[in-house]
Amino acid sequence: MDETASADLGAKVRLYRDDLAQFVGPNADKYLGLYDRQKQGKRQGVSWCWGAFFVPLGWLLYRRMTLVAACVLGVAVLLAVLFPKFTGGGWVIIPMQCKQWYLLYAQRKIAKINARATSEEERIRLLQKAGGVSIAGAVIGTVITVAPLVALVLAIPKQ
Repeated sequence: MDETASADLGAKVRLYRDDLAQFVGPNADKYLGLYDRQKQGKRQGVSWCWGAFFVPLGWLLYRRMTLVAACVLGVAVLLAVLFPKFTGGGWVIIPMQCKQWYLLYAQRKIAKINARATSEEERIRLLQKAGGVSIAGAVIGTVITVAPLVALVLAIPKQ
């Protein structure tokens, strides 16, 4: 690779990091570090997320990953119907992989925005609008996660 091509690639990586920071919003540094490790070809491993451990739907909706949240909820309901005695231990995969999922989600959204934006100002505005966080999503996801537990506790007969 010649010097010009190397400089162009470096500029694209810096631009993409800026796009990712605009898209992610709060706590962008965590995702930028994950992105950097990915670009360096380092093994990703597990990246733990406590928010996704305690309220996985809340975290997914906080990060505006509605399709993934719907799939997680659908699988949970399906498993509860098919296997009523299933304890749900498999959900621990979510906090172990959610940051990777979010990075993939962000990369896809950024590519679509960059392809359709007609100006730099529009591109930045679209990145910030499509990404960021949703407090309402976090609240809704937390309620969906916690409500069945509360109902279960209330259904326990008192002695």
